Amino acid sequence: MVRSGVPLYILSGKIARKGFKVLLCGEGADETFAGYRLFEKFHPSLARDCDEFEAELERLLRNIDTSELQRVDRCTSAHGLEARVPFLDLNVVKAAMGINVSVKMTHPSIGRIQKYFLRRSFDPDVAYSKVGTQLPDVVLYREKQQFADGVGNWVSDIQKHAMKIFPDMDAVCAEQSFCNFVLGTESVGYESLVESRKERRRKHTIPGKVVPPGSPQPHRWFSVRSDPDLRRMNLSYEDAAKFLRDVLHWPDTKDFLPSLATLDALIVSMLERIPFHNLTLLTRERRPPTMDEIKQDMMSGIGGPCSVVNSFFATLLDVLGFGPNVYLLS
Repeated sequence: MVRSGVPLYILSGKIARKGFKVLLCGEGADETFAGYRLFEKFHPSLARDCDEFEAELERLLRNIDTSELQRVDRCTSAHGLEARVPFLDLNVVKAAMGINVSVKMTHPSIGRIQKYFLRRSFDPDVAYSKVGTQLPDVVLYREKQQFADGVGNWVSDIQKHAMKIFPDMDAVCAEQSFCNFVLGTESVGYESLVESRKERRRKHTIPGKVVPPGSPQPHRWFSVRSDPDLRRMNLSYEDAAKFLRDVLHWPDTKDFLPSLATLDALIVSMLERIPFHNLTLLTRERRPPTMDEIKQDMMSGIGGPCSVVNSFFATLLDVLGFGPNVYLLS
């Protein structure tokens, strides 16, 4: 996130200073047309590889809001820009995900470059190409590079500087520690919800079972009631009733009973009344919110990113009596 975010943040600032307000971004193309190198391990002649390839495409696409889109949203919004993502237009996604996966696969044995199908649609020598403006081959078939690598040697320069500060660490660990130091996360007295979730995944990994990079990850469901992070939110039944009354505008919560009908009504009310956005990330220090901040934002109706809204809603359901079978996927 940091490696790609820094150059995107700088680039967004330069675009904004030129007076532009809206820009097009290419996010979604790698997830729908297989642009990552991890896809090269899947062979089109093996049925199992085809199934796993398709599952990984869907997994990356479903989780794009927690990675690429989050980075684009933060970096462009920080400079007052509005980013558009044409590759994630619903019609484009539907058409792209309907293409036979064997056409998208890029195993080295078949001699295809990443996003082969998408590139070919812009090739003037291809009979089925109907695109009005074609790209020159030097651009069309240029080898893919990560954003952080394609803008120069700044990452290696950061690592060299970081290793002077943290001489006992290797380059990657020194870089991470340096970023934590610069962002202030090592001196802040709270545990990051993101980091605690990562640690929980590590603790619940089955010993001896290694999931290869790029393979579909196993689902891990955790009970909200036993979640130490969400317990620190200290949401009481009185808080829950106040939220229903003041934020969701429920007229009467005195005789509230948990049922499928009330669950359905709660979900509808949340979608209608609570905004999903990343604006709170621009008004505070660059860090994940604390449990107190999540509770404050939600109780005031401000809303927030999906992780904030989902964490609060899961806690709300448990407090209202829908537990103990309320789980979060982590």
